[in-house]
Amino acid sequence: MPSVSSTASSRQSNEGRFDTLTPDQQERLKQMWSVLLAAMEIAEPQAPAASPTFDPKPLVPKLLGDMTSKEIRLVLWNLSRTMTIDNMLLRFLRARQFDVAKSVEMLGRTLHWRLKESGLDELQFRGEIGALKSNDVEFMTQLRSKKAYIHGRDKCGRPVVRITPRLHSKDKQSPQCIEKFTLHLFESTLLMLDEKVDTIVFLFDMTGFSLFNMDYAYVKYVLKCFEAYYPESLGLVLIHNSPWVFSGVWNIIKGWIDPNVAQKIKFTKNVKALQEYIDIEQIPADIGGKDTFKYEYPEPRNSEGDKLQDHAGREQALNERSALCQQLEQNTIEWVQCSAGSEKQVLDTRRDLTNKLKVQYWNLDCYVRAPCVCDRLGQIHPVMA
Repeated sequence: MPSVSSTASSRQSNEGRFDTLTPDQQERLKQMWSVLLAAMEIAEPQAPAASPTFDPKPLVPKLLGDMTSKEIRLVLWNLSRTMTIDNMLLRFLRARQFDVAKSVEMLGRTLHWRLKESGLDELQFRGEIGALKSNDVEFMTQLRSKKAYIHGRDKCGRPVVRITPRLHSKDKQSPQCIEKFTLHLFESTLLMLDEKVDTIVFLFDMTGFSLFNMDYAYVKYVLKCFEAYYPESLGLVLIHNSPWVFSGVWNIIKGWIDPNVAQKIKFTKNVKALQEYIDIEQIPADIGGKDTFKYEYPEPRNSEGDKLQDHAGREQALNERSALCQQLEQNTIEWVQCSAGSEKQVLDTRRDLTNKLKVQYWNLDCYVRAPCVCDRLGQIHPVMA
């Protein structure tokens, strides 16, 4: 097995975020926005003021694909929930080393996947209460299985998803069900992130793992999700106490892993090694830590999701959000055409609008997303005005 790195790999970097951008990185973000504004038909294709040779026109079709301008606008703004839209776009730029063309293509694929392939809107609207009421035994079994749940934080304050592979068997649920469960888990964890803590940690407790638990197709699916659809969301993967049989498995799957993801994977063999990344108080007691928390799935309450049927309330919240998005779009047009020395007022307005949009999401949330286990456990904390 690879040895544990002695570097400070558990530390989250703040580089490449909106408030820490270099002048060149900020210009790349403006270039990306010029493509988006054109694709959404909010502004004519126009290069940012500081990079007049940049031509957004050739990238617009690569972003749109078979989506309409209205669809692009809808799914783009849906990305901005607990984080500002600029920092969401910067995930794609960081993932492609600030290559605007590659970042735009990646964003286009993600928006298409979210809108037309993933089923995320329906999954979140239906939620756990919907699965329970429709007697979706297969999905509810995943939730109750204890194979994966969110609990605790690492030393950087990042939420930790605890995964126990010995509780998984690929033959006990359909591929569609485990994929749906995984997306539900991912999206729930994202609601626990913000501008300061914007990545997730996965702790795999490999105790008792055998080849019976190995699911290669599922591993490929998870890797694709993180590399293609949730870029720069993964902070760290801790593979703890892996048995010798996992060596052969690792030799197979490591060739599938993107180098950016591979560098975030660390192997630990004992609790001392694990403490490099997680405080002893946050490490589960059954692997040598002091956290005695025992996960039991809290069942949905009958009244959960009542506001999902409040069509008037949802319409009002959507209209409020649309109005804010329109203001932010106009601000973006101004900002893209500002030079660095004259943008202070525009940037102040931008920060105010992006923060208002984050707060407003929580006015909308109860109308578009059924509560999940993280809500019932008090792990999701809405930001109120």
